[in-house]
Formats: sequence, C-alpha cells, structure tokens
Amino acid sequence: MDRLSGGALSLPVFHTLRSLVDLLPPVAAERALAALAPPGRAAADRVGALAVLTGAATCGGLDAAAAHAVVGVLTSWREEEDVYLYSRSLAEAGYADVALNCEAARFLAAAVRRCHGDASSLIDAAQWDFVLCSAVAWMQSCVESHLATEFASQHLATCVAELVSEVATRVDGVASEVATRVDGVASEVATRVGGVASEVATQVDGVASEVATPVCDLPADLAVEWREFFAEGVFTLLLPAFLNLAESSSGGASVVVALTLQAMSRAAAATPGELVLRHALPPRLLADDDSGLHDDMQTLLNHCCPLLASPHTCVQRAAFRLLSA
Repeated sequence: MDRLSGGALSLPVFHTLRSLVDLLPPVAAERALAALAPPGRAAADRVGALAVLTGAATCGGLDAAAAHAVVGVLTSWREEEDVYLYSRSLAEAGYADVALNCEAARFLAAAVRRCHGDASSLIDAAQWDFVLCSAVAWMQSCVESHLATEFASQHLATCVAELVSEVATRVDGVASEVATRVDGVASEVATRVGGVASEVATQVDGVASEVATPVCDLPADLAVEWREFFAEGVFTLLLPAFLNLAESSSGGASVVVALTLQAMSRAAAATPGELVLRHALPPRLLADDDSGLHDDMQTLLNHCCPLLASPHTCVQRAAFRLLSA
C-alpha cells in the first residue's frame, strides 16, 4: 500500500494488486480514494490507487457510497488538462497515462455493472453523461491508433469494449423491461375494459399508474440518449475496428490480441440491429456476388461471413449475432 501514493507501477505490480485486493483491510480502499482525490497529480501517482479501487469494485469489496465517490473523482478529472486520452492517437502517450485511462474505463464498467437495485443511484445523471461521452471518445482514440499492432491501443480497446458492453446490457435491458411493461399494461387495459366504453377512463387511469412506477432509478432520458446518439457514436467506430482486427487475426493472435478480441466481440454483438443495417463499412463487393442483395447488405455479408470460420470462438459468435440482426 505504500506504493499507492507515488511512483510509476509496472504491469506485474498491477496484477499483484488485483490479486491481493480482496485480502486488503477496509482501510486500504479509504487510503486509495484519498490518493486519488487531490487535483493536479501525475498519472503515475494515481494509477496504483485506482487499480486497487477497480479491483475492490470488481470483487464487490467497495460499497456503493465509496464507488459513487470514485465516479465523482473520475468525473472531476475532466477539468484537468490531458488526463483523459480522448479522440487522439496513443502513439505518443506515456505508459502511466494509458494505464490510468484503462483503469478508469475498467472502474466505470464495474460501476455500471453494479448500478441496479439498492445501488442504482451509484451513477447520477451528470456522471452517466461522463460515462457515455468517455466511451465514445476513448473508442475514437483506439480507432486513430494502430489497433492491430500497438499494445497501448489494444489495452485501452479491451477496457473500453468492456465498458460499452456493460452500458449496452444495462441500458438496453432497462428499455426492454419498460417495453415489456407497456405491452403488459396495454393488454391488461384491453382485458379490463372488455368493450365497455364507459369504463375506459377509469381502467386506463388505474392501470397507467403501473407504467408510471419506475422500473429503475436510471435517469429518465438515458435510454433515449443512448439509442439516439451515443450508441451510434460508439458502434460506428467499434464495428469496423472489430472486423478489421478479427480479419487480421484470422491466422492466430497473441494473448493480448486474443483478450482484445474477446472484449470487442462481446461489444460488437451488442450492436443494435438498426445500426448493423445502417453500417458504414467500407464496400466489399466480389465479382461473383449474385445474391441480388443491395450493396450495403452484400458488403455486410462479405465482411461477416468469413468470420464464421474464425479460429476464435468469440469472433464466430459475434459474426453470427451481426448477421442475425
């Protein structure tokens, strides 16, 4: 724990911290949070503390109040120049800077995963905006770097893809629950009314109150903002990057690339169907294409179908999901 307050930490030290985090006393999280809070600290002086807090949040060793405080600190770093590697190439970024951004993305993914039930207020409305904007900007950075060859971009892409997957699962899951409730209420109204016009107003008022009861404590407009703006911003970048990395790794991949493929495959599989159909993939048309499909659909098939034979199972599943959209 003495290493948390300063000095750069190597990758082996990160793994050691994560492995031992559930053995640390409760005061360790308090000390780690205190190490994050002072503004203006260098990335190397923050990343170790954030690694401990990320490990604690992942294994459930961080209570909702402390997790909310960490999200607040991460949000406040937007006011500091050059903390977050947003929408830029990572070629010139230092190790500590990339590691800090990766840990921030991992912590936000863990926070989103826990954001339900009694912990649904863990991320407030302003912080949700920070989470979604960060996901888009980080993915832009990965795209602007050489994802197939640069370790920094692969590491960040893995963490950001995990964040995107958690956000899509959480927000789309809530949207599906709302839709199910609305369908159920509509059916109940029809059953109760039974064709008696005079009862319509009374029955609708009684049953509509069920819809008014929130299914969660997420911000009211979050699902709309995600579907109409942020999802398109993220998946328009992620989908081509995933396909390019999957194609370049068709003959095998290093351990790092394999981990990146797993995370990006899960995120790509969460691409909404309407965005898959409105993809912006580079045209890929072959001389022997005779399906009669529109060029956009044929391009999607020509990108995804070969991946069904990928040596990576995660890529096969993602390709199947995309083709099933």
